[in-house]
Amino acid sequence: MRSLTFSKGGSGPIAAPRTRDYHFVQLDQPGKILAYALTSATLEQVHITALLAARPFLKGDDQDLNNALLDLNQRFAKAPKEIFNHLVETARRLCSAGTAGISLLEIEDGQEVFRWRALTGELAAAIGMKMARNDSPCGMVLDGRQTLLFSYPEKHFPFPAPVDPAIVEAILVPFFDHGQPVGTIWVVAHDDSRKFDLEDERVLNELSRFTSSAYGQLRLLGYVKPLRLNRNKNARLPFD
Repeated sequence: MRSLTFSKGGSGPIAAPRTRDYHFVQLDQPGKILAYALTSATLEQVHITALLAARPFLKGDDQDLNNALLDLNQRFAKAPKEIFNHLVETARRLCSAGTAGISLLEIEDGQEVFRWRALTGELAAAIGMKMARNDSPCGMVLDGRQTLLFSYPEKHFPFPAPVDPAIVEAILVPFFDHGQPVGTIWVVAHDDSRKFDLEDERVLNELSRFTSSAYGQLRLLGYVKPLRLNRNKNARLPFD
């Protein structure tokens, strides 16, 4: 057994608060992490979406955002399979975040999981990490179909490895295909000096709309294949 540390590089219904014991199981083969949780916080302690509306914020530069979306369109036309990498770079820059990522809903061994398919920033070494759909921040986002904000989510949800640097805050926004949520785009702050607000949500919502469109086009181009989920919903497994 060995530990793995990532090298530095409106809210929905809340479930009943719970705590967990320390648990860590990992096989030696890369990508075969089973479970890690040093989770002592309740869901109510880590789910802080209500703070978004309470924080003061300044509206960002619309021209900068429009230019970013134009650049993404141009990049998609040239290299569609690389678009998620460009999206997370854009999200990280526009939100002044420490890490940005895209998580996609997939099926593995008959189970629904989220996999970090695109990642940039402090947690970039965790590319490909997966979490169970029903016990993850992304799962809550898809269930509520709306933006959620978390503080130190690793203290409640069973991440598959120790998180370093810590996720001081993470804001996640869903994206859709044919009206069904199929993934999230998210940004992370790794210190207390960065607090996400409604402007960050606005930017991520714009990027989410682009991501939804790009995802659908990737499906039409044959880069995304249909899968059947356990609850008779459709999802896609990209780039297999």
